[in-house]
Amino acid sequence: MSTTQHTCYSVACDRCKNVNDFEHDFTPHFPSAAEAIDEAESCGWVLLADGRLLCEDCIKALLAAGEIERNNSDDDDAPPYRMVAAAPATEDGAL
Repeated sequence: MSTTQHTCYSVACDRCKNVNDFEHDFTPHFPSAAEAIDEAESCGWVLLADGRLLCEDCIKALLAAGEIERNNSDDDDAPPYRMVAAAPATEDGAL
């Protein structure tokens, strides 16, 4: 029996580390990072502008916590969500 080493890509949520939240009963592997991200996005995952890839459950949790909001931009290339800016601290450190 011969064996061959293969290099492949899989996806994990950057927040909860979930690896199997696709519409499959297995963890899919892809020949490129771009294909892995495309498949994740087609299953409801979101790639944020800061590069984090998040599953649907984490998107819902961050929306509920007010950490992200829907991006209402007319720009078709804009990501669907954006981070909510934290209130700036005052000189004494209070928010």
